[in-house]
Amino acid sequence: MIHLQDVKYTSLLSARSITSGTSITATADCIGAKYATIVISLDTAATGSVLDDLQLLEGDTTSAYTSIAAFLGGTAFAFPVPNTNTPDFIVFGVDLKKRKRYLKLSISPTVGARIGSAVAILSRCEQSPDTAAKAGATCWVVG
Repeated sequence: MIHLQDVKYTSLLSARSITSGTSITATADCIGAKYATIVISLDTAATGSVLDDLQLLEGDTTSAYTSIAAFLGGTAFAFPVPNTNTPDFIVFGVDLKKRKRYLKLSISPTVGARIGSAVAILSRCEQSPDTAAKAGATCWVVG
């Protein structure tokens, strides 16, 4: 079995400006997957444009969430210090066998604005997708 055939992609955050005082959240339904890789991409920024909140939460429903201690920014891991030359890529590896059905990403900067995006790659899925829609993609090419 080719590992990448048992994968579903979920766009958590399309590229957008994340401004100070604004919290952006996005939810992924992880049913049927055993592992999630969440990739957060933040553009280059002045060193003062630091994050105030970056965390992953979980819930049995989409109405109530609790923080996951291992993915609580500022406590479990240090926020990356932005610079004007290199974008930040933050990667969370999540063992879903220990987690609830829904994951929620929460992110906000303290000062300034950053352009950011995030995607969840759900892997080791119970069923292999056979269409772009089942893979969570607009266009899915396998060769």
